[in-house]
Amino acid sequence: MSANGQVGTQLKAVAERRASQAMRRWRPANYRHYVITALIVVLCGLIGSVTHALKLTEANIVMIFLAGVAFVAVRFGQGPAIFAAVFGVLVFDYFFVAPFMSFAPSDAQYFVTFGVMLGYGLLVSTLASRLHNQLHASQEQEHRTSQLYTMTRELSTLSGSHNLLQTASRLLGDIFAGEVFMFYREADGTLQILDREAMQAAEQAADPSAVQWVLENNRSAGLGTDRHATATALFVPMIGSLRTVGIVGIQPQDPACFDDPENVRMLETCASLIALSIERDQLFVEAQQAQVLVQTEQLRNSLLSAVSHDLRTPLATIAVTASSLLENPGESNSATKEEIVQTVVDESRRAARQVDNLLGMARLNAGAVVLHRDWEVLEELVGVALSRLRRELTGRTVQVRIPDNFPLLWVAGDLFEHVLVNLLENVIRYTPADSGVAISATTSGAASQIVVADQGPGLPAGSESKVFDKFFRAGTVVADGQRGIGLGLAICRAIIDAHGGRISAENQPGGGAAFTIELPRANESPESDQVNHVQ
Repeated sequence: MSANGQVGTQLKAVAERRASQAMRRWRPANYRHYVITALIVVLCGLIGSVTHALKLTEANIVMIFLAGVAFVAVRFGQGPAIFAAVFGVLVFDYFFVAPFMSFAPSDAQYFVTFGVMLGYGLLVSTLASRLHNQLHASQEQEHRTSQLYTMTRELSTLSGSHNLLQTASRLLGDIFAGEVFMFYREADGTLQILDREAMQAAEQAADPSAVQWVLENNRSAGLGTDRHATATALFVPMIGSLRTVGIVGIQPQDPACFDDPENVRMLETCASLIALSIERDQLFVEAQQAQVLVQTEQLRNSLLSAVSHDLRTPLATIAVTASSLLENPGESNSATKEEIVQTVVDESRRAARQVDNLLGMARLNAGAVVLHRDWEVLEELVGVALSRLRRELTGRTVQVRIPDNFPLLWVAGDLFEHVLVNLLENVIRYTPADSGVAISATTSGAASQIVVADQGPGLPAGSESKVFDKFFRAGTVVADGQRGIGLGLAICRAIIDAHGGRISAENQPGGGAAFTIELPRANESPESDQVNHVQ
């Protein structure tokens, strides 16, 4: 078949379809309105007979009929109003114009009266019909605005393209009373239908080439258009500010739905709204990903900077000290050698603690740490932590105040020891070598509190909560001359959070800083002498 023949066939199909739609839209007149109109005219005649009996002028009777016409026009529209005007003229002529009971008036001036009555009826019916149409259009516009507002409100609260398209599909189905087909455009340009079960229905509603044509031309096609007019659904592109994100198709239950241009514009507006919502969601996801990349890069730079500085210092000290011992083996006495070896040991332990903190934070961030809890005695945990830092605490006064009736802790012992070691090492690093440190414990309600307090310069104002952030190092002068990586307190918070507790820092009124650990008390705590701790 030639191209002209195909076009002619399509145009013929369009004409036949629109003719059938017009026949479906045609409805017989509502004769009930005309019956009520006739009764109203009869009622006007009865009222007119009363006024006639009271010897009132004919002008009053005419006004009664005109009032009836106006009421019918407002209530039932143009057709019944015209009928009321014609029927009212006949009733007035037959019953109230001499000779009575006749349609032949004795005076020609009554023809003017009849003309005015009929003209007024036609005018009122026209104005009432126009007002009714405007009111109907206003109500329709208000309804569409309400539907758009509902769609905007629901889509603005969602995230994820799949959720947005599913919600939009449901709302469009309610608005247009039909089946909805959602085609989403992938990054490679291919179209994917949202609901796989609707694929067969979508193929029946339109030739696949129609959907592809809409995507390529960014124009509507299908039902109610002159492009792919044989389709039983209307397909509209979802055009955003950056690109076409997909296609939405509607197969309405009433095929005449999209003969109204307002419904077509409504669908196009909804399609644009869906496209903008999807673009907004994609931009939000991209912004989040960019923020994660920035934070990752900042973390990597901070880690490299901290590791390169804080691990290089003890390693360099170890290398220099060991080299001097190796190069001069016979020149140093035993005391000097012992001091050199002790320096190597101290710096090795310092480097090992830095590495432990790095590995610990990596495991905590990866969620690889499993809490192996047991009932622990706080005195034993504190004793282990003090033993590990015995040399660093030399010259300091350490006070431990733990009540005899302090309850057992339901914690992972190794991790809680790590918390105490990091807190004590923080005291050693930021307070004078001859200052004291106090470890105390109390109970308050359903929580156990452990406080590690020092007698140093305290925390800088405003840094009380920041000291637990990764790689944060306050501007306080470091007592030992070597600043840490900035992970010790961050690891403390991560471990305490994993136990369901909280850790906080504050400056004491008399000077120094205090770090408070709050742990929830377990429901059933055995007595201390009933627990066998294996260290």
